[in-house]
Amino acid sequence: MNTAGLCLALFCIARSAALASLNNCNVVWDSPSRDSFDSMPLSGSRGAGANVWFQDGALWFYPGHSGVQDENSCLLKLGALRLTPEGADFKSPKRFRQELDLPGGSICIEAEAQDGTTLDARAWFAGETLVVEMKCSRKLSLLAEYGSWRVKPGDAPTAREQVTEKDGLLFFVHRNGHCPRVLDKAKAQGVPADAITNPAEDRVFGGVLAARGGLTFAPTTPVEWQIWKGYAWPAKTIVAKEQVLTVALGAAKHADPAEWAARAKELLEPAALAGAKAREQKRWDEFWTRSHVFIRPGGDTNDPVAQMGRNYQRYRYMAACNQGAELPLRFNGGIFCSDPRIERVPERLNNLGTLSFSRGANPDFMRWGSDIFFGQNQRWIGWPTLANGDADLLRPCVAYYRDRLPTAQARARNLKAAGACYIETLDLEGLCSVVPTSQGLSSAPHITYHFSMGLEHAWMALRGHSVLGTDIRPDLPWMVEQIRFFDSFYRAQTKARTGNELTPDKKLCLYPCNGLELTLKAANPIETVAALRAVVNALLVLPELSAADRDLLKKVQPTLPGLPVAEKKGQKIFNLADKWEGLANGWEFPEMFPAWPYRLAGVLHPETLPMCRATWDTQELRGDNQRQASSPWEKGGKPGGPGPLQKRDWSWQSTMAYTAAIGLTDEAAQYAVTKLSDRASACRFPAYFGPGHDWMPDIEWGGCAATGLQEMLLACDEKKILLLPAWPEDWDVDFKLHAPNQTTVECKLKGGKIVTLRVTPEARRKDVEIGL
Repeated sequence: MNTAGLCLALFCIARSAALASLNNCNVVWDSPSRDSFDSMPLSGSRGAGANVWFQDGALWFYPGHSGVQDENSCLLKLGALRLTPEGADFKSPKRFRQELDLPGGSICIEAEAQDGTTLDARAWFAGETLVVEMKCSRKLSLLAEYGSWRVKPGDAPTAREQVTEKDGLLFFVHRNGHCPRVLDKAKAQGVPADAITNPAEDRVFGGVLAARGGLTFAPTTPVEWQIWKGYAWPAKTIVAKEQVLTVALGAAKHADPAEWAARAKELLEPAALAGAKAREQKRWDEFWTRSHVFIRPGGDTNDPVAQMGRNYQRYRYMAACNQGAELPLRFNGGIFCSDPRIERVPERLNNLGTLSFSRGANPDFMRWGSDIFFGQNQRWIGWPTLANGDADLLRPCVAYYRDRLPTAQARARNLKAAGACYIETLDLEGLCSVVPTSQGLSSAPHITYHFSMGLEHAWMALRGHSVLGTDIRPDLPWMVEQIRFFDSFYRAQTKARTGNELTPDKKLCLYPCNGLELTLKAANPIETVAALRAVVNALLVLPELSAADRDLLKKVQPTLPGLPVAEKKGQKIFNLADKWEGLANGWEFPEMFPAWPYRLAGVLHPETLPMCRATWDTQELRGDNQRQASSPWEKGGKPGGPGPLQKRDWSWQSTMAYTAAIGLTDEAAQYAVTKLSDRASACRFPAYFGPGHDWMPDIEWGGCAATGLQEMLLACDEKKILLLPAWPEDWDVDFKLHAPNQTTVECKLKGGKIVTLRVTPEARRKDVEIGL
């Protein structure tokens, strides 16, 4: 066999082994679901997906799309679809099987009624179009009902949202039209109309339902489905053994429902359907070969360590729905929210308190609101995409900041500064979403000067350029403009107080500033200092940087303050800031930011480890200590149990990544089990994490946990690849992950020994160090 043939054979063997391990991550249920809370995710692409479940003899769907933004900039579901076979009763099947097929991106359902009638259904997405193929052992018709809790039949033609029947198709369409609310909000925050990015303006979203052989419609009926009341538009398919239905979804500015109808009808044709199926399988094949993490492959279903690896893959499958999407997934549920069954949340996961269903108890509800893009939460949608090799999933996360540069520049001007000011509490348009002031900041004191998340997303984009080879040139303006803002704003603030722009040692003084949501009116909070130092250093090595921008950064670089340090219990530690005037949210842990994500300390810099670990060891109660005596998450002193809130690990908390970044293997392992095993979900689907701080499924929880797991496996920069820096020797693992300088690392650990290690390109093999 020649070299090329040998390489191909080895690739096929490796791919076959990976496929077998991926098949072990499939989710299989042997009984129908109680309700939507027991749904499975079905991922499409370009933002489309659906919750899927079988209940009371019918197949249910809640379709969703990340591009759905109503006139209030709120993310909505696209209604409900119920498919009920007529002529056979599947309410109490004597045989049932539902499987989420990860390699093929589909959900397959097999059921046998008491009279022996069998049903085989497969649901999958062709891009943004949901396809349902169903075969029965005898001829049946399907009752296809589209339901909505928002639309009333007979609404006036001027209504924003309508359901109509035309040419044997069912259209459900929402048209935002003009959105004056956004302009009013911008004006109140001092942002001119020409500086606003308004994705909701003239946005059209919805879908078209079609069936092979056509649909026969019946009168609209009031319904009580799940926990909401609304209306259903029923239709029947032809009587046949095989049924094919399509639901073409869409969400974009000036979208044309006629295009959705054309898609829905085209996929009813056998040749078009077969072609779409082949293209989708090719897409999934490419996606799954980018990366993987399999822990104790083939391990027992009840082994929490094996569960972690399976849930890692399942979370990545959910995130895949945003390939090619315009907007990032929302951190507090994404597109897979269902009816809020709060009574089913176990005590260990319940940090919800009293909820107010201001928009009604229905699938549109999201805790904290469905119109927000909090930076500290949204970052977890982007971070795991780097090591996974998912440049297409990183793209909308970065584009969100890039596209809102004019708004950030207007905010900086309101503060009499140059550059661009990105705050923490952003909405769809990039405006302040929490008690805004006339300057566009938040009046809540714990977030008024919380400016660091724009910098962290800049760092993420810079890492994406190194790891994935993304084009950095379109993103340089919004990155550099942030540095310009910090230099301009804080020089002016210092001069107003002292008469000089810089401190006596010629440094910037970042005051007033928030340290995440913890320190109030801080000077030089550690995560902001770390961010500025990392971002400026990374920008200066880019050949794409203009001469003018390079001059600015070279001017700023020597003025950046050092990382705050202190002494505690006789040990040198990283400090929250040089000084601060109060503390707020006790869940925050900014002292660890130099280790992760900024790589200024930690396992890649062994000389810093004593300080990192002393910082960890000396943590005490602080800030809001009302809930710090005990925790329902884990008892018995394990991570997440009684102790300082900053050492818990719910939702967005980075504690798992921190412990990995400073080489605390035992602690990282305990966090990993509690955060990624099946116990981390209140729902039937094990990767619907949370709710924790936020909502179900907690998308940020999954992204945070995935990132932490990656950190346990690899710690990298352009010069060093530290393999298994915080990985237990008795956890067999097979992984492929991406590293800086467009490098991939494939490793298999078995029985405490590395049995396979492949680094591409081979030149990077010399940079690998073993951390076990």
